[in-house]
Amino acid sequence: MNNIVEVISINKESLLTEMEVSDGITSKEIAIVTFSDSSERTYYVIKNVEIYNALHMKKEIYLKNCYIEEFSLALYRKKFGYSDKARLLFNSIAFNDCLFNGNNKELNMSNIEINGSLLSFINSIFYKVNSKNFSNSKFNQTTLLFNDTKLQNGNISLSFSEFNNVTLNFSKCVITSGNIYFNNLTCKNRCQFIFTKYEHFSGNVEYRESNLENTHIVYKDSLLPNGEISFKGTLHKKGRLYFNNCDLFCETFNMTTYRALVLERVSFNKSRFKSCCDILFELTTFLKTDVDFNETEFANSKITFDRFSIKFGNINFYLAKEIKNILFDRCKLDCEKICFESIIMNEGSIRFEDNDFFDSSLSFNNADLINSKLRISKCTIKNIFDLRMKCCDSLEIRKVTNYSIIDIRPIKKRLRLINLHDIRNEGRIDIDWIYSNLKHVIFNQSDISYSEIASQFLMLKQNYNKLGYYEYEDEAYFMYKKCKRLAEKQSKKRMLDNKKRNISLENKWYKSIGCRISCWLLSIYYGVINFVKLIIFEWNGGYATKPKSIFINMLIAQVTFALLYSVNFFALEYDRMPECKFEFLKYFQANYYFSIITFFTIGYGDIKPKATPAVFLSGIEGFVGVFLMSYFTVAFARKILR
Repeated sequence: MNNIVEVISINKESLLTEMEVSDGITSKEIAIVTFSDSSERTYYVIKNVEIYNALHMKKEIYLKNCYIEEFSLALYRKKFGYSDKARLLFNSIAFNDCLFNGNNKELNMSNIEINGSLLSFINSIFYKVNSKNFSNSKFNQTTLLFNDTKLQNGNISLSFSEFNNVTLNFSKCVITSGNIYFNNLTCKNRCQFIFTKYEHFSGNVEYRESNLENTHIVYKDSLLPNGEISFKGTLHKKGRLYFNNCDLFCETFNMTTYRALVLERVSFNKSRFKSCCDILFELTTFLKTDVDFNETEFANSKITFDRFSIKFGNINFYLAKEIKNILFDRCKLDCEKICFESIIMNEGSIRFEDNDFFDSSLSFNNADLINSKLRISKCTIKNIFDLRMKCCDSLEIRKVTNYSIIDIRPIKKRLRLINLHDIRNEGRIDIDWIYSNLKHVIFNQSDISYSEIASQFLMLKQNYNKLGYYEYEDEAYFMYKKCKRLAEKQSKKRMLDNKKRNISLENKWYKSIGCRISCWLLSIYYGVINFVKLIIFEWNGGYATKPKSIFINMLIAQVTFALLYSVNFFALEYDRMPECKFEFLKYFQANYYFSIITFFTIGYGDIKPKATPAVFLSGIEGFVGVFLMSYFTVAFARKILR
């Protein structure tokens, strides 16, 4: 980057002989200028009146190495009687290697027209010039050159001008502070704005409400200022908009209501945002135009796509780094691909909410979202969503209708939190139950109800059934039933709490006591029902998903009843006894034999209950046996037949 060199002093000396520096323009003095780097340079001093006379005579002006004080066409208009609104027609004007001393006044070149010629300020220095005004001008097949120009402080304005086949070159130009305005421009027939190695340290850059047709705006290897860069309300039809390999210190990059129609690309390729910037694409329209943030560094900037519309283009954030937030809200994304592959984000978030994706695909393949969140909600998915991220802290896919494939298979590190609530899944979701640890990742969500958690497991159960992953389907179904039980328990508790809260509103004491008793009884009843569901359905066989568990419980039940029959209170009558050296084992074998034939409702009759308690106990065992056998049959058939 160029160093800023300031003017320290200006000393004038008379020439021995008059020097002609251009056609009809002479100099009688020289100005010796000392700069802040201790260098000195000699310029020919030119009187403004000589330039005005040459302009009035329609001469082409080519000045080089000249010193010009307080130059302004406002004085020219006054001298020759032109009104402020009159457009002045000139031929080529070149002020190359010149120094303009404005003495804190404006350099006014507004309302001019140059056709097929040149307006050049190559390698010139603007010293104490408050503003450079070229507004309301018309340039036809003209080249405007500000190459290597030191514009120093003050604003530059080309607003309300008309460009027709114009090349505007600010390469290696340096602006210390001040704004540059291209507002309300009209450009057509292939205009080029070139800003290679351009340096603008402080101020704003504005292209507001302009009409840019077939216009290329290229910033390359440049430094942009710490204020606002704005294309608000601009229509850009054909051409390109590049900010490639630039350092952007701006606080706001405003593309609100910007319309890009058939542009080659809007590119920020390999650029670096050096401060936390708000990048706004609100109510922006892109048609047949790509948006490219390839390898861009964002310095924790926030990017907002609000009511953004793109058709027949791509959005690319490949290898982008240091993003804080990216928001896509109420957008119409009718493009081939939205790419976030290999991006790096730390403690940030990406949100897609209430968007229409049409047939767009979305890819986060190999994305590294460290301690970051990805949320997709209120969307319809019709193409592949590749969410195979290297790392992501939290993934939320809510209120989504899926007609395609959502691939959620983490590459390196498991997701800490996954929320898949209210998904209508007409396609498929590829996610590994075991590797993603879905059982705990979904169940341990703290900010939603058990009912919402249950709906997620039900969706996964249906998804795994569709894919033929029946082991995962059973796991998801078990968690669905478990969460449903907990949701019912939670609902009943909430109802009882509300009832207890209303007790204090009762004026009569007997009504209050009645309400308390009814709450107590209901609490016991609901507790018993929940406990029965927990023991019989959940722990016993995992809601008919675990036949092995049911079989083990059948064996445990048989042994338990055999031990109970060994108690005198439940004694049995034996027609025959098995042979055994140990007395206890002999009776246990007989009791276990009776337990088995009772459990399976065989009943040979060689051993029978001795007293009424044993009769009732054997009846209970028969019921338990029938229930567990039926339960086992359902669970086993469910496993095998699939």
